[in-house]
Amino acid sequence: MTKLLLVDGSSLLHRAFYALPILSNSAGLYTNALHGFMVMFNKMREKQQPDHGVICFDKGRVTFRNDISSDYKAQRKETPSELRGQFELIKELLSAAGLAWEEMEGYEADDLLGTLARAAGAAGFTVEIFSGDKDILQLIDDNVTVYLTKRGISDVERWDEARFREAYGLPPVGLIDLKALMGDSSDNISGVPGIGEKTALKLLAQFGSLEELYARLSEVESAKLRAKLEDNREAAFTSRRLATIDTAAPLIIDWPRYALPLEPTAQLRELYEKLELRQLLRGLPAPKQAPPPDSGQQTIFAAPAPKQTELSSLPALIEQQGSCSLVLLPKGEGLALAAGSQAALLTAQEICPPELAALLQDPAIPKHTIQAKEISLFLMERGIVMQGLVDDAAIAAYLLDPAAGDTAADVLAAQYSLPLPAREDASAAALLLPKLAAAQRRELAENGLLKLYEEVELPLTQVLAGMERQGIRVEKDKLTHMSALLSQNAEQLQARIYELAGEEFNLNSPKQLGQILFEQMGLPPLKKTKTGYSTDAEVLEQLAGSFEIARAILEYRSCFKLKSTYTDGLRPLIDAAGKIHTSFKQTITATGRLSSAEPNLQNIPIRQEMGRRIREVFTADAPEDLLLAADYNQIELRVLAHISQDTGLQEAFLRGEDIHTRTAAEVLGLAPHQVDAAARRQAKAVNFGIVYGISDYGLSRDLGISRAAAHDYIERYFERYPGVAEYQRQVVEQGKQNGYVSTLLRRRRWLPELKSSNFNLRSFAQRMAINTPIQGSAADIIKLAMLAIDRELKARELKSAMILQVHDELIFNMIPSEREILPPLVKELMETALPLSVPLTVDLKVGRNWYEMEKI
Repeated sequence: MTKLLLVDGSSLLHRAFYALPILSNSAGLYTNALHGFMVMFNKMREKQQPDHGVICFDKGRVTFRNDISSDYKAQRKETPSELRGQFELIKELLSAAGLAWEEMEGYEADDLLGTLARAAGAAGFTVEIFSGDKDILQLIDDNVTVYLTKRGISDVERWDEARFREAYGLPPVGLIDLKALMGDSSDNISGVPGIGEKTALKLLAQFGSLEELYARLSEVESAKLRAKLEDNREAAFTSRRLATIDTAAPLIIDWPRYALPLEPTAQLRELYEKLELRQLLRGLPAPKQAPPPDSGQQTIFAAPAPKQTELSSLPALIEQQGSCSLVLLPKGEGLALAAGSQAALLTAQEICPPELAALLQDPAIPKHTIQAKEISLFLMERGIVMQGLVDDAAIAAYLLDPAAGDTAADVLAAQYSLPLPAREDASAAALLLPKLAAAQRRELAENGLLKLYEEVELPLTQVLAGMERQGIRVEKDKLTHMSALLSQNAEQLQARIYELAGEEFNLNSPKQLGQILFEQMGLPPLKKTKTGYSTDAEVLEQLAGSFEIARAILEYRSCFKLKSTYTDGLRPLIDAAGKIHTSFKQTITATGRLSSAEPNLQNIPIRQEMGRRIREVFTADAPEDLLLAADYNQIELRVLAHISQDTGLQEAFLRGEDIHTRTAAEVLGLAPHQVDAAARRQAKAVNFGIVYGISDYGLSRDLGISRAAAHDYIERYFERYPGVAEYQRQVVEQGKQNGYVSTLLRRRRWLPELKSSNFNLRSFAQRMAINTPIQGSAADIIKLAMLAIDRELKARELKSAMILQVHDELIFNMIPSEREILPPLVKELMETALPLSVPLTVDLKVGRNWYEMEKI
């Protein structure tokens, strides 16, 4: 039997809009609802496998129901401006996809869906309707099934007649009479005042229908209820008319037009590209390439597949072409190398031919790559240090849009209308890279990002590859000992928690823990979730000051996490040489900060002593070596002073004053010697909070003071540091106008949410606008320092090595003969990495391990 898919387009577009964060393309067109809608429609189509499909939309707010009641839907809010324009765009998208859509003056989408459903039933179709509006359930019959969209854009509930009868005790058409009695506040349908769902269902179970109820009104036992019904007879029948879906709208039905297309159209691809809907673009099959002209020459972009060649014959081709491209095989199993129209594979087990190795190390041969750092590591294992790197497609894509996420070759090719290689086809991707690089470079130049790309991010891939290759030594026996200590501590804490609670329970069950704390022990429940009481860290930290059990639970969780993540989790990652090799990620954070994974060595907790002690296991390579730690002192506050040009902040740093003591004295009206530890702690929270656009609520929570006191503190801060207040105002305004904010090195972060009508999204974007130029510039500075240090270590042929980067800190393995050379060299290069209007200062420490370090 032929299947028809009917979609309530208006409902789904609204749901997609509110389910996803505000997104826009570089032209400023909002696209989040478009993305969510098409993702959901594609999932429906894939799962339901319909033969025909129609998407129906409301056309305007005025329908025949407004003639029945002027109050109908009168309370509905205006459509947000960010969504309004997406209605026309979704219709354009659907048309480009070859999908049929309908709308009609004076009718709602529900009426068109009802009309199509009834006509389809008469024509022998089975019908499946997707909508977020429960009104549509009245259309269910033997041929019609309804799928109600719930949370987000992927959660749906299937409703057929059996389920409806089980839920309501009525046939689906009885929903109309149910709404006639109980009304519907969302549509401003009054119903009979004072009658809710329970009473309405009881009446319909007794009388069967609204007509029968009023025909036998005297049989209603309650006099009060009888009076309500009698007084509101007209309202009940008017409500019934408003709730009834019109299944006979004057719609011209065209079944051939509703047949679903087998292939996406070229117009759809073009529109996805224009709207920058990259994930959707990636989901399209590769465009069929026209056959190349018969010119006797084959161009790699018209060829359906790369021409494979022997590895030994590739050097001659590279020399002939003057460049080559490299792509890592899936799972790091090898390397695809390409030049001209030919490609060859170097597997992990093969030895690289000397002629090829020489070319890969030749800086005069340009190398186009994707994942340059990983490729460099692969080659390092074969004794080859790649030189001549000119492009990394993933890094270019990240600089153009730090929030884009997927930077696979097929995704990037689709963005520039290039033939899409299969994701697993590394050879085809390698052949594609020169043209992709050219397109990306044009866009980087247009956005002022080419210098950052060429002088910072590309050379940094080689530095990071060397650091990963070097690794850091770990004492496995010490890890095992710490694991046993943590287990013992956790057991003792668990016993104390049970003692305080008066019974044993599952400590790892939030539900049971919530019942113990808030029901049995009577602690104040500060926050609730959909499933019960919240027992997250924020709640427990607020309770910890007054309740021992909350402190004990926090300590227990900390022990459990330290053991599972570090003392147990690190051991399998130690190699035969006793080292751990973290992976540094350049394309993850929106601010430009490096991140660390497998394992993440940047997140070792240091607030608690046991967390800090984890650093004991990380040691220098040889017994006589030392670790050198070089840490920027308050770099983000120094960047803030430079960017904001606030004279008070600049003066404090130029004089070498303690910035937190200075702030406390300024804000509280004290002399510096009068500032005690508590006042300095408050000032420190404000100073760092300002960098992140902290609110009075956030500060009050951090300091444990009233919101009014926090608000007063922030106000007085801005009075004393007006340049900071003006910076915050200007950066948010500029971000709103440009659509992005930028760092000192012109790194961009796109923030379309600054124009959102959603307060939470807009507030979040404002905090990011304030923070990104500061945190991102700090990240840029340490990258510049890493590059300078790496160059100098190589130029001086020093044997000490840079092995870790942790936010504002660099860690080195320092050999004995270089103890007098390395610390002052590192300090100088870090402090002069980027000249600011205030000095950058670096604190140095040395020690046998990362925990036991002394200042020098």
